[in-house]
Amino acid sequence: MLAEFLRNVGADGARAVLPGSSDKERKDWLESRSRFAKRVPMWMLDLVVALLEQIPNREDRPQGRRREDATARVELLSAGMPTAEAAKFVAEMEAALTAGASGKQLSDEAIAVRAEKLARRVYRKRKRDVPKSK
Repeated sequence: MLAEFLRNVGADGARAVLPGSSDKERKDWLESRSRFAKRVPMWMLDLVVALLEQIPNREDRPQGRRREDATARVELLSAGMPTAEAAKFVAEMEAALTAGASGKQLSDEAIAVRAEKLARRVYRKRKRDVPKSK
């Protein structure tokens, strides 16, 4: 998209002299493309377009990663209780659902690890010092 915009302004990636070219070619290119387009020399725009054309187009990729349902639940519950307690509650609820579906009981340590992971996702910036619930 940016490369297309720069092409519309007059930049041409095919004219760019890339690294590895001779000094004479580079000097000729700089002199021929030294007219300014809104205070930026055309040679700079040519080089930017040449670099941007090398980036593959990824339109099929999703725009963002969807939040995990458990993280959304913790964020919702943290409006009325501390985030660490909300994360512990959601982790215990997941453990109970897992135990009911498979009959396999999760250990308290596994629940605590899951609660800490959920709390970290909600805190986002504070990765290490996540307060522990009592």
